[in-house]
Amino acid sequence: SHDIKVGGEYMRRRSDRLHISRAETWKVAQEINFGDVPASYDSGNYQLQFRNGVANRFIAFNYPAEPTDLEDYTSAYIQDSWKVGSLTLNLGARFAHDNGYAPEQCRITADPPGDVANPGRCWDKVQMKVFNSFVPRLHAAYDLTRDGKTVLKGGWGRFMLMRYTDQTQIANHNQANLTTYLWHDNNNNGEYETGEVNLDPNGADYLSTAQAGIGGGGTTSLGIPNPDEKQPGTDEYSLSLEREVKANLAVRVSGIYSKTFNQHRLLNTKRPYEVYNIPITNADPGPDGVLRTGDDPGRTITYYDFPAAYAGANFQTPMLVNDSAANQSYKSAEFAVTRRLTNRWYMYGSYSFTKKHIPMVPNAGTQTGVTIYVNTVDPNAEINNDDNTTEWIARMQGWYAFPWDITTSINYEHRSGEPQRRTVILTGGRQIPQITLPAEEFGAEWRLPNINLVDLNVQKTFHVRQGQSATLRLNIFNLLNANTLNARTMQSGPAFGTITGILLSRSAEVAVSYRF
Repeated sequence: SHDIKVGGEYMRRRSDRLHISRAETWKVAQEINFGDVPASYDSGNYQLQFRNGVANRFIAFNYPAEPTDLEDYTSAYIQDSWKVGSLTLNLGARFAHDNGYAPEQCRITADPPGDVANPGRCWDKVQMKVFNSFVPRLHAAYDLTRDGKTVLKGGWGRFMLMRYTDQTQIANHNQANLTTYLWHDNNNNGEYETGEVNLDPNGADYLSTAQAGIGGGGTTSLGIPNPDEKQPGTDEYSLSLEREVKANLAVRVSGIYSKTFNQHRLLNTKRPYEVYNIPITNADPGPDGVLRTGDDPGRTITYYDFPAAYAGANFQTPMLVNDSAANQSYKSAEFAVTRRLTNRWYMYGSYSFTKKHIPMVPNAGTQTGVTIYVNTVDPNAEINNDDNTTEWIARMQGWYAFPWDITTSINYEHRSGEPQRRTVILTGGRQIPQITLPAEEFGAEWRLPNINLVDLNVQKTFHVRQGQSATLRLNIFNLLNANTLNARTMQSGPAFGTITGILLSRSAEVAVSYRF
């Protein structure tokens, strides 16, 4: 017997991040809080950064920015559930046409000094590589004992990464950009004044240009499409065995192996990997950020600078490329037991773990104050940047039906704490005078505490009339009010280890629903 389904979809997505002038933002805020602000008031379309109270960086913004990035996605699929005796095959295939691009657009407004590095202009359409993919999927289930009590399941599926519009933004010059320079506060008054920064993007003070607000960080901007780019994807293999050990009680063991391919990295086409050939070695100051103290680990970290001949905006043109060395893999296993709903109660329990292999973690660190969005093709992005940790989770869930249409359920979850790594600010280079990099791999020395959560649900149903009912529901989250640490500062220095987040406190939710 066959059960064939066919379908398709069309979707247009856009991810446009409007940024208005920082000066306008500040002015509006001042007006809201303090009334009218003089027309001459201008906070400047820039940001000043200090390090230990000393002038350090001048970041100029090209706001306002109104970019347009589009993705047209069209797909069609066919799937068949085909049963032959004790064997059931689930077969499928999907075709997708994935087109990402930035249409013609202009940016006219100029607002110095923030726009000096990004003056107003118009750009032609930017066409990213169009992805056309055809992927099959094959899964099967087999009744081993021919009595419906033991089933073996498994299969293979391929999943292609959709072209998300953030990728198009890399090559769209109309994006919100920030340009970082060295700042020389010559009179030490803590304010920017004309002449304290060489705003020439190819001058001595220029450090980098980056897009703002992509994925919580920035990618080097002013990029170009890659005509040879390949679509990233994932192959997933699964196998499970499930057995009914007694009436209404079943156990299951399963495993999944997945591996990515055509993983993205960000290549600076004007500044290749091999020109990062000037080693800069720093002693690791330990968690306190101070050398020659008791917590120094006694090791050094070396990062790599590049020659002055490759400095400036003229040598900053990134492009997405595929790198097999960045491909990731995951090995997972799960053990579960299920007691079906009978005699008013139900129970489920499981334990699973995943062994990760991520050789090049995205958002590797910060360079000249700008967060790296994808793993860049340079040796600094590969320093202490493996994640080979294991994560695990255990769950227990129970449900009971009392008389008078009252039901209750309780959920318990034990989850491994997130692996962490300490970062350190390194200095000494000329083109890269400052860089923040990991001091060790994920989980090598630091991990957040394990999390234990209990949630409770109680509900009462009232039958109003035939076919109609009302339900009053009470949910209590974090019933035991656990306050487990889930975030802390990991950059070496006086703030290292500072708690920046704990679990949300106990909370209750009351809901009413009516069915008719």
